[in-house]
Amino acid sequence: MKMNTWIKGLLLAIGLLFLVQDIKAQRIALKSNAVTWATLSPNIGAEFRVTRFFTVNGELAFNPFSFGNFKPHHVTFQPEVRYWFSSRPHARWFVGVAGMASVYNMTMGGTTHDGTAIGAGPTGGYSFVLNSRWSLEATLGLGLIGVNERRYKDILPLERNNKKIIFAPIKAGVTIVYLLK
Repeated sequence: MKMNTWIKGLLLAIGLLFLVQDIKAQRIALKSNAVTWATLSPNIGAEFRVTRFFTVNGELAFNPFSFGNFKPHHVTFQPEVRYWFSSRPHARWFVGVAGMASVYNMTMGGTTHDGTAIGAGPTGGYSFVLNSRWSLEATLGLGLIGVNERRYKDILPLERNNKKIIFAPIKAGVTIVYLLK
């Protein structure tokens, strides 16, 4: 698939997050994942309260940087639906179902991996309330990821259609959260 098609799809998915009913400022959280930043991938997310117990979360990360022969270029979108065990979202334990869609073109050790990854699975975590506006989340999710890639060594193809399904982490994070009010 072309990069433009994926970008349009990601923008559409982000736009759909804004269709959540009855959104008010105190029901929106902005967030950024420190684990993703540690991989030098800028990221941003938003979480919308739907009911007392449910929220819809979406996060977008990308990496345009190169480090010598290491080029971890990607764009990743992760939507998620969460159930909060306390009647206050963004506080204490939660479970959810997350998806992920990624388009990547990574070069590691002279081998280029060019492809897409789509996955889904259960997630869980805990949100530590720091004050009325700030919290810190720890999140982990495991699931199945379908990978479709082409691999190259320099410019010679190694595998044209490397398709596989793997069991792997689909989400890991220590996320700083800011509640809009």
